[in-house]
Amino acid sequence: MIWDSLRTKFLYKSLDAVLTARMRPQKGVWENLKGVLGVGHSRYDRVGSVVGLFDSLQPGFAQRASQRLVHTPNVPFASPSLDLLGCGSGATVFLLTGDCPVVLKVYRRTIGRRYAALLRLANEFRTKYETVASWYSEGPELVAQASFVVLHGPLLGMPAVACVQRYIDGERRDFFEGFSDRQLLDLMDQNNDLREQFVHFARVTLDRYEREGRCCDFLGNENLLLVGSDDCRRIRLIDYGILSVGYLKKITRARLVDRFLRMQSLLESVVRRK
Repeated sequence: MIWDSLRTKFLYKSLDAVLTARMRPQKGVWENLKGVLGVGHSRYDRVGSVVGLFDSLQPGFAQRASQRLVHTPNVPFASPSLDLLGCGSGATVFLLTGDCPVVLKVYRRTIGRRYAALLRLANEFRTKYETVASWYSEGPELVAQASFVVLHGPLLGMPAVACVQRYIDGERRDFFEGFSDRQLLDLMDQNNDLREQFVHFARVTLDRYEREGRCCDFLGNENLLLVGSDDCRRIRLIDYGILSVGYLKKITRARLVDRFLRMQSLLESVVRRK
């Protein structure tokens, strides 16, 4: 078990960093060297910078390296194609196109693990999803539906745990990072359903934080989305991580406090403007 965990941590996560390196912003030789040699960078980011360095010297290297690592024959979905969509802090995201496009989020810490460990980890992710969904169940729909599967993933066909979600087409932007407070308030003034969604999300999230010292992970980029356009905009929570304040690093805790203060301010403004 220890060997499996170490192999995943040092080998398969590094290979995943190679696979996703082409999604990173293009940088010059010196910028990539700083990423390789600089202090404070994760192993994942260092590997990505190594690939970026080769790509800056030989354009197209990152694309070719990524394509060689993707093996799809055993991916258990009928899909004309599988495209790399992005990567987050813990998962690499693929789009499976077809009549009903779906998103496949492969959790890196599960890649290459033994079957018993994969079942345990799949249950762990499913439990988090069910917990977060239960928090917001008594109100407007917020949490994107998901299924969790053990499968042969795209990275070299290695076994892994993945989250399957329906693809959200159209405009999608991070709720907090994609809009100013003024823009959000104006949008909610124009859309009663969106306003009700936000009030429900804010009240439940703040209450859970105050009572239990934990909340859903709405800090990650595009974990909490505003999707659609005009009067059809809706909030969707598409990540099911749970943040426990007592275990957060100081800088992450500070970000969370700032985000809560902003949420509280928005909530008070929305209630006053009803």
